[in-house]
Amino acid sequence: MDSLDSLIKFYDSTDDDSLYHSVVESILTHLGSIETMTIYDLAQVSHSSASTISRLVKKMGFDNYAAFRSGIYFALRNYRYLNRSTGNSVDTPPPTQEGTVVDYYLDNLIEQLLQLKHSLDYNKIRLISDYFNNAGAVHLLSFPAVQIEILQKALIISGKQSHIRETVIEQETCLDRMPADSVVFAIVPDIIEMTPMHAIIRRAKEQGATIITVCSSLANAYAQYSDIQIAFDGSKSSMDLYFFMVIVNILKIDYCNRYVIPMIDSIYG
Repeated sequence: MDSLDSLIKFYDSTDDDSLYHSVVESILTHLGSIETMTIYDLAQVSHSSASTISRLVKKMGFDNYAAFRSGIYFALRNYRYLNRSTGNSVDTPPPTQEGTVVDYYLDNLIEQLLQLKHSLDYNKIRLISDYFNNAGAVHLLSFPAVQIEILQKALIISGKQSHIRETVIEQETCLDRMPADSVVFAIVPDIIEMTPMHAIIRRAKEQGATIITVCSSLANAYAQYSDIQIAFDGSKSSMDLYFFMVIVNILKIDYCNRYVIPMIDSIYG
């Protein structure tokens, strides 16, 4: 989840009449100007105060306004890449004639799914299921778009302590009380704003956790800290989200077939 996602999620979860909701609404209205705005500029356009802005960004998990502003800048800069249908240059967008966008998008999706099918190693899938089964706790570091809740539900049904950590502050905090028999399962998109994940995974490894990463880049900085990794050649577009979800679904199905369903059958017959 990037800074813009955090901002919108906060906006959707606050009461329409609250001060913070009103301030966030002003921020969303002035997104294109945030990069050059000081905290005092933003306070003025949002009819609030610098202290209110400071408290708001900390509520969303940022250290200060500068970190928040930088995060919004990177989120907007990455948006044009993440919302392309493929990894083609933004200078050569897909055709827009009637009917061709559908063909273009779905043909590319099918092609990349076939590539993923041939690159996935089932032995890795089984090994990851085994790691989950042997773990004392499983920490799922991800972001909302991946819908990792389906994997968490399977883990909890099988008796595993499992938590989803979506923001940087949540991911850093969980390290403070992470037992050594924990598994850290991290979804790592190949985008600039995910760089804080590197320090988090390294620290978790140093604390003795088993590290499992799923990355949308074949050459990535996380392999050196991972006990096992699934990596695919992503396009740095919204299409990569499908592949993260496909991999999570495959892992969930394998784990359920091997560990969850037999347990349920033994209880309920």
